[in-house]
Amino acid sequence: MSDNGGAPITVALVAEERHISNQALVDAQAAWLAHGCRIELVVPEEARLYDVPVEVPPWSVMVSRGRHLAGLGLLAAASALGVPTVNDPKAIELVRNKIGMQAVLAHHDIPLPRTWFAGDPAVFGQLSQDFFPLVVKPYDGDGSRGLALLSASSILRPGDSLSDARGAGSRRREKSDQGARRTARTPS
Repeated sequence: MSDNGGAPITVALVAEERHISNQALVDAQAAWLAHGCRIELVVPEEARLYDVPVEVPPWSVMVSRGRHLAGLGLLAAASALGVPTVNDPKAIELVRNKIGMQAVLAHHDIPLPRTWFAGDPAVFGQLSQDFFPLVVKPYDGDGSRGLALLSASSILRPGDSLSDARGAGSRRREKSDQGARRTARTPS
């Protein structure tokens, strides 16, 4: 398989370390190699400083698996410079953004738990005690990072972080109320 210039297609595969052995990725790589493609594996790292690309990367197409911010940055830059991408940066951002995804799902009548969002977690203290315990999530969280279970409205004070709330007697589990979770989401 080759691009329009006759060179082999180079697939840039952006995958977080935790996804590299995912069977779907292993199978995709095997299929690409069987068709003569070259694969460049790009593994985003927390402790790495990335240059913003100013020239089009040497990839025929870029495929992303994961939501690591560095990987999303690389994907967005390549897309902006004209590299075709699978898993479009805008679609991934929508999935990462809990507020945007909730709006899209609700618009399509998907049953969801009651959800609020706020810029300061302490605002959830204005809710009736009937809504507690309450799960609070960062709006752009991933892999359950940043979850807090607030056991009462009095746990949060203005300026408190979700970490403060977790240390004040909250637990990390979700309450079921007639089969629905009451979930609050807040920007981190």
